[in-house]
Amino acid sequence: MVEMRWAKLLPNARLSICAAATLSLLSGLTVSAGNSSQPRTVAAGSGIGAGAPAVNALSAGTTASAEAGKSEKAESAQAAGATGATGGADTAGNSAGAASEGTEASDDSQKTQAKATVNINRQLQAAGDCMVDGRYADAADVYKQALALSPDSVEALAGLGMALGRQNKLDEADEQFDRVLTLDAKNPVAHCGKAMVLLNRFTNSKDNSGKSHAQLLKEAGRECNKALDADPRVVEAHYLLGKVYREENRLDRAEQAFSGAVKLDPHYGSAWVALGMVQTQREKYGPALESFNQAISVSPNNAHAYFGRGQLYARQGQMERAVKEYNMSLYKNSNDAAVHVALGKAFDQQGDSVASVKEFNEAIKLKPDDPEPYIDLASNLENRGELDTAIIKLRNGLKIMPNEPSLRLLVGNANLRAARVDEAIADYQAVLASSPKSIEAAQGLVRAVYVKTQTQSGGGDRGGDYQRTRPLIAQVAEGNPDSLTIKYVSAELAAIGGDFPNLDVLGVPKTDAERLALAEAALAENKFIEADDLFRRATYNALKAKDAFAIADLAYSLRAMDSAEAAFRKGLTFVNADARARKGLDACSTARQLATTDFVQAEDMLRRHLYDQAAAKYRSAVFGDPRNAEAHLGLAQCLEKITPGQGGSAKIYRDAITQYRLYLRLAAGVPARIADKYNRKIAHLDELARKYEGSSSAAGKPTSDRVSSRP
Repeated sequence: MVEMRWAKLLPNARLSICAAATLSLLSGLTVSAGNSSQPRTVAAGSGIGAGAPAVNALSAGTTASAEAGKSEKAESAQAAGATGATGGADTAGNSAGAASEGTEASDDSQKTQAKATVNINRQLQAAGDCMVDGRYADAADVYKQALALSPDSVEALAGLGMALGRQNKLDEADEQFDRVLTLDAKNPVAHCGKAMVLLNRFTNSKDNSGKSHAQLLKEAGRECNKALDADPRVVEAHYLLGKVYREENRLDRAEQAFSGAVKLDPHYGSAWVALGMVQTQREKYGPALESFNQAISVSPNNAHAYFGRGQLYARQGQMERAVKEYNMSLYKNSNDAAVHVALGKAFDQQGDSVASVKEFNEAIKLKPDDPEPYIDLASNLENRGELDTAIIKLRNGLKIMPNEPSLRLLVGNANLRAARVDEAIADYQAVLASSPKSIEAAQGLVRAVYVKTQTQSGGGDRGGDYQRTRPLIAQVAEGNPDSLTIKYVSAELAAIGGDFPNLDVLGVPKTDAERLALAEAALAENKFIEADDLFRRATYNALKAKDAFAIADLAYSLRAMDSAEAAFRKGLTFVNADARARKGLDACSTARQLATTDFVQAEDMLRRHLYDQAAAKYRSAVFGDPRNAEAHLGLAQCLEKITPGQGGSAKIYRDAITQYRLYLRLAAGVPARIADKYNRKIAHLDELARKYEGSSSAAGKPTSDRVSSRP
């Protein structure tokens, strides 16, 4: 149930507007990051005290009804006076009758005006009641009736704007507020209403105003400033600014704004909740608990206050208490999707996967256009090993939100984990088409191309996927010129194509995300030891099970098995993570066994001179265990044996060179004469590659399949 506040207004307050009651509904707004144009706020201790009472924009007709009562009494008195005058007409002279006729027209006009005032005030009262009950369409109809009687009624115009805004009829609402400001340019409620409209546009993915998110938020900040300039006691202006600051992550300013709101109106439950939320984010747990308790004290049915206490306990790891608070919040309001999501996460933390899935599904039913429950549900299902089901759930979300990049990105990640590499590549490309600066999508795309080339071409590829990926990554790099991560991603792509940039000159990673990106680039350059060290540092820093498993899954997808196993073993150290960790370790063991089987089969095929089939098996063995020196040697020998008539080319010979060099690098204690033998082979293959490259060039064919022989 949305909190409604009734407040007394100063006798001369401009904000005696019935419709403004709906401003308290702003507690449900979600404001995203942006520039609020440096809006001002009046915080606690700013000088607003008993001498300057808060002007509450949420009057729901108390003043209007009082005035209506006075008008009704005046009308009755006038009517009684008129009757008495008529009764004494027979004893009055003709001159008195003439005088009476002269005043009848004036009396009738006053009666009509008084009656109209009574009717308007009654309609404003009725509309305010509709707003309180959440019957916004009915409220809009009543406000329109009031405007039919008095087209320039500021109260009715503002009320209509609020009623339309709550129905998400933003253009119509904005029009009403503009009309109010035409009549009263400094009307604080109208400015707050316009801020509300702008913030709703900000969160509305279907907004057609043509303005950017930054513009919308900046204008909302300006409107709040204007409201405060007109009257710094308007509580809702402080509240709105707090919302803006909070989403800008300027938490100190947000706390100041919310504190100012509750100082002006200590009975503003939603402001107490917002204050507690910010204090929780700032890890001021004691004051936060006091704020939530105060919210419940002034509004016992405030479901958001119980939700806030749940968030507070969850951040402190007190999951049992958090679950209790979430359940109390749902008891007060069972239709809040955000609470179901939070409860699902709490159950997940407690290891109750069945209960968490139930809550996520309930959240999706309540708010199917919110990507968060789909993401959490998919993560839960993936952890249970149900990748296909997770993908189905994510795709269900995409049917409703086809342009939501976060869902498409997770589909790509899941497809890559499920070894559906081509589908993953298509998903990442789709994300980059709608979000051309997405570093996460760029990482996923290059990772998928790397996996594909390792299983199909072994030593580098400048084929279709590589060529299509290059401009996409260049576009992301251009949009993120200072990102060290995208520099590592670009280096990884270059290595896939056969060019090996010096990773040392790109910059030193400072975060685990950057270390993992550099690890991927190192693997692409076959620098296994360096990659393992980077994975090891990130694993050591993992403080949560999900972080350890994310590292493990990444290492596993790249077949860095030692690193994957280390991260899964780290997962064993966390509560309720045993099953997930052991499943991952089993997957690593299975992958190693498969690589061994592939290697044994490849050796047999090589002995039988089945070079094409053997090369395919060796590739699989090398991908499964990149440090198997003998697999690299076998693959090199197969590639060397494939003649031009059987599809040989410069690329194949370059690939063979890479495999020989990897063998020499990975094999322990290779005798000098054997090393000399393979070095001579490398020189011979280089000559053959140059020959074919020259032939292609002379024939006018592209030589873009040249692959660097650097391991």
